[in-house]
Amino acid sequence: MRWARRAHELTGATVLLKGPTTLVVGAGGSVWSQADAPAWLATAGAGDVLAGVLGTLLAGRSADVAADPALAAALAAAAALLHGLAAHRSGPGGPVHALAVAHAVPGTVAALLGGAGTAVPGPHALPAVPPGARGQDLPVGHWRA
Repeated sequence: MRWARRAHELTGATVLLKGPTTLVVGAGGSVWSQADAPAWLATAGAGDVLAGVLGTLLAGRSADVAADPALAAALAAAAALLHGLAAHRSGPGGPVHALAVAHAVPGTVAALLGGAGTAVPGPHALPAVPPGARGQDLPVGHWRA
């Protein structure tokens, strides 16, 4: 936690520190932590998948993030949660390739939004994010602020 906070203080940027416990530190002092991702997600290319998910979320909500910088941290937390759930979905109980995680993202999103007909592994259930929701309004599962 110390180093994620320090990186945020030095740069003013939202910081996502991925590890056994993923930390996100953002504007307004928001801090999120999550430890639901499987250990086998630590594989070559998995960070690229996370970056793609986060980039997509940020691009889709860019005007909202400009108006409410704290939303960037909430989106980073949601991206990390989605990334971990996709890893569970793509290789339950064992090693996984980054491409398998990437391929599992659309089905995981559909399951989270209730349109896939299959449950997301684990005790996670996220409702759809309403347009114009502010950072503090975003559902982020087992994240702790």
